[in-house]
Amino acid sequence: MNTIPKIKINQINLNSSTDFQDIILNSNYNKLRFLWNSPNQLEIAGFDCAFSAEFSTIEEFYQLSRYYKSIINENSQVLSNLSIPLIFIINSFDMEVDRQGPWSNIPKGFIFIPETMYINHHGNKKLLTINKNTPISKHNSKKKINRYIKPKLKSETSKNTFLSMVQESIELMKEEKISKIVLSRQKNFDFDFNIFQQLNFISKANNKFPDCVNFLYDFKDLGIFFGISPETLFKTNDDKFYSEALAGTFKSTESLNNIDTSKEFEEHKFVIDHIKESISAFSNKIQYSKEPYLMNLNSITHMKTEFKSHLKENVDPFDIIHKLHPTPAVCGNPTDIAMNNIRNIENHDRGWYSGNLGWIDSNYNSHFIVSIRSGLYTDKKLYLYAGCGITRKSDKNKEYDESEIKFNSILSILNNE
Repeated sequence: MNTIPKIKINQINLNSSTDFQDIILNSNYNKLRFLWNSPNQLEIAGFDCAFSAEFSTIEEFYQLSRYYKSIINENSQVLSNLSIPLIFIINSFDMEVDRQGPWSNIPKGFIFIPETMYINHHGNKKLLTINKNTPISKHNSKKKINRYIKPKLKSETSKNTFLSMVQESIELMKEEKISKIVLSRQKNFDFDFNIFQQLNFISKANNKFPDCVNFLYDFKDLGIFFGISPETLFKTNDDKFYSEALAGTFKSTESLNNIDTSKEFEEHKFVIDHIKESISAFSNKIQYSKEPYLMNLNSITHMKTEFKSHLKENVDPFDIIHKLHPTPAVCGNPTDIAMNNIRNIENHDRGWYSGNLGWIDSNYNSHFIVSIRSGLYTDKKLYLYAGCGITRKSDKNKEYDESEIKFNSILSILNNE
């Protein structure tokens, strides 16, 4: 990677009636196909990689980030007028553990620049190819199959196992070793997540959860990582920075006046304190809402506090990712001690679940999410994940019920409910 490549971008405006689903159905790809839909009406369908690399440590990520920054900087004349997502990144929750189970062949981290992107931003549709001269091909719609075979549960982190995990964590809190820990469960299914099911998932996720980022990354033989994330890790726009604390969960049918919110507020405050401290290292003029908003997602509601600030000079999104992640919303408090206990208590590898993924554009604007409400499909097996924040005030059975509700975000769609 000593030579900085020259980038050539071909851009073609598409007819507003262009159907991205037809394009996806008829696409040929060698390594990667991905979909990204966000609430700001940005829809991306991308194929293969003009440039890509895997990384296994945070140090390797920073080495790669210098290389990918140099690609932007050395091609500034070509890229400066194109405010398009350019560099895409996926990070694991825990970069220090060895890969296990279904994640054995999945890299801990992946960074790439797509070869082909279809972008729909507020109805303005474009085709972009990077270092590839590819005309638009005519897409003949395949007949969509309205046949849904529900996932068949094969195994899971059982209720008794999870209750024991929670109790073990509460005992640690009594010893004042940690004040919060996030514990996850895994469910395993037999399932055929074919292309029709995938498109159905994205379409229904967009309709059912319009305030979430809905994503799907198909790495061919390695597997498919997909999900419905309500949690923004951060966004940048010029020198403006945005992040949010999303923690404290209850059923949408419950009223704040009718439940004990002290646990939820305590859990939420850990995340607020972490984000305030973290972003002060790279930004100033920090503002945040003094009272949390309520983010309603059908059957579940989250407490949400928004942060806004201005980035310090010479700070870019590559510098921020590992300063913010993992937050206490997906790990615990203190972070390092909580992480060590997660490794000991959970009996599965989270992989990319509760990691982060997103993009950086040609002007260093960015959008990264925390990849919760997510799953991995590989070898005809489906692995779903859901987690709950545990404090000393936690009710074990309520935490289990909360995890079931979170699983249902994805399962309700896959079951065609």
